[in-house]
Amino acid sequence: MIASARPPSPPRVTEKKAMDPNREIRTMILLSLPYPPLPVLATRVERDDGRLHEDEVTTSHTFIAQGLQEATARNDPAFNAVRRERQQKVFQDFLHAMATEGFACDVERLYSIYCRFSLEQIASYFPPGHPIDIRFQPLSYIARNDKSHAKMAEYMAGQSLFYEDSPAITREQYLAQDFATMLLACRDRLGHVMTEDERARLDSAEPDPTPDPSQLATPLARCNSDITGPTPCEPAPA
Repeated sequence: MIASARPPSPPRVTEKKAMDPNREIRTMILLSLPYPPLPVLATRVERDDGRLHEDEVTTSHTFIAQGLQEATARNDPAFNAVRRERQQKVFQDFLHAMATEGFACDVERLYSIYCRFSLEQIASYFPPGHPIDIRFQPLSYIARNDKSHAKMAEYMAGQSLFYEDSPAITREQYLAQDFATMLLACRDRLGHVMTEDERARLDSAEPDPTPDPSQLATPLARCNSDITGPTPCEPAPA
């Protein structure tokens, strides 16, 4: 899946990176998202050493975390309000896409749905119409124990704790599964955590025609509040 977009500009890395006061909040926001980390071929990636590298595979969560960080640093209430509105709209579109197709489709189609809405989530941190250069790798690219597989296992284990599974499913247990199996488990969890209001809206909705990719809205996070808003991890409004 190829979309024309450019990743958020990487921040300057300093020796105080480890003291980032918002890092744990960003982590919680990423765990609350209904969009799992998917492999992206990026033209610019910031690694832990602070250097930029060309054409490396990272995950979609890297871009979302960068967008959160830049939104906080920008401290623009008007821009952030518009961004959250865009994200809320796309979250509803995502739920609708899952209800009308995603919960019943095969894993390849499911992967493309997650790619679409992960892209729109990332795009929400840019002005509308801003070009973005983000290329998702195909599902067949992901190998057991590679970076994307490991990040997915971490995300799934984190969600198991976040949603208080009893007993919690560990990262090691997820690492024993292939990526496609984890993606299907991710879909199952979404079905379990949807609210009654969300289900009611979906039950009454008419199926949408196949969307024009050029007209896609910007996606939104399940936990629609973030560190730029008044109450992190506030449930998405009805």
